[in-house]
Amino acid sequence: MRIPGHSLSGAWPKDRVLVRLDRRRAGGLSYGRVERILERGIRTFVGRYAPTGSRFFVRFRDRESDLLLEVDLPADFSAEPGDLVLAEVAEYPERGKEGRARLVRALGKSHTMETLFLAVSSAMDLPVAFPDPVLEEAAAVPQSVRLSARGAGVCHGTRRSTGAT
Repeated sequence: MRIPGHSLSGAWPKDRVLVRLDRRRAGGLSYGRVERILERGIRTFVGRYAPTGSRFFVRFRDRESDLLLEVDLPADFSAEPGDLVLAEVAEYPERGKEGRARLVRALGKSHTMETLFLAVSSAMDLPVAFPDPVLEEAAAVPQSVRLSARGAGVCHGTRRSTGAT
């Protein structure tokens, strides 16, 4: 079924929707319209920070989506254009009003294990914030492993505190 852009009623890719069939073509595509959004599919996401003049945006792209949302910045936010950021939807679009996002934190320029984890967990709607005891345990795990030439099987880890949530 094909749903024209003017018939989406504010629905985004990955949303679960109730659709009404408007017309059916024999041997061709059927056309419909979104009657109601049942469940939102995108809540938190990893995107790219894209300021334009005095306005601030974040772009989220995947195989199904290309969304550019205006964002509200935290008071202590610092990032450069193109940096990866973790954002959450603050307002979904409705009745001609655009959606908005809130930047949770800057992640940096490249896809690190942290940004990949946040992208995957956000896409699956898993929590991305953890309690302090979990963060303390994670900080104790070495970020890299170096094998000792003398003591076969002995590993020396390098610890780094990321402050990741």
